Amino acid sequence: SFGNTKLNFDDVDWSTQLTALGSIYQSLYDASLLDGLISGSNTLTLDLSKKSEIKTVIKNTFNDKNNVITKNLPLLMAYFGNTLVSESGIQIFSTNIEDYKNIHYGDTLAVLVDFLFAVGEVCFGDTNGDGKLDIDLSQLSSITEKIMEVINNADTSSRDYKLLKAALVGGEVTAENGEEEIYDGLLSSELIQGSEGTKGV
Repeated sequence: SFGNTKLNFDDVDWSTQLTALGSIYQSLYDASLLDGLISGSNTLTLDLSKKSEIKTVIKNTFNDKNNVITKNLPLLMAYFGNTLVSESGIQIFSTNIEDYKNIHYGDTLAVLVDFLFAVGEVCFGDTNGDGKLDIDLSQLSSITEKIMEVINNADTSSRDYKLLKAALVGGEVTAENGEEEIYDGLLSSELIQGSEGTKGV
């Protein structure tokens, strides 16, 4: 619970929901997103070729407002925002449950996936040349330093700078395969701005 609000499991058809959650798990497993977590290692592997697939799974899952996870995301996001403030002093996400109630989570979390992949590419890179980003979860504290290093160096022609800028505020970046990728930008997303386009923090 968070304040006087508790997780909502009212009117849940568990048979349908568990089947749906099983499909979500299988889709994420097929996309190799869970490999490192399942093995118990500190490494989260992001396969660059599977980013679109992961975004599709997330959109299909979280745009369903009857999904038991989606129903409880406002509470979970407010709790996360509050925890972030209390433990780090950083107030990026709203701590108000109401700010999260009308968010289109599928589309919004897909933007978060873009940002995660961008940060993974900039901070960890494809060190093995296999199109995969091995993110060392024990080094997450160094990510902010790396991002600030890229921004402060301000080599606006570098791919790292362009990728971070697009992932944060939106724009186009040329992918490794030469195709143009369009980013909506995390800072413009409903998670940051709050529901109905209102500022949540």
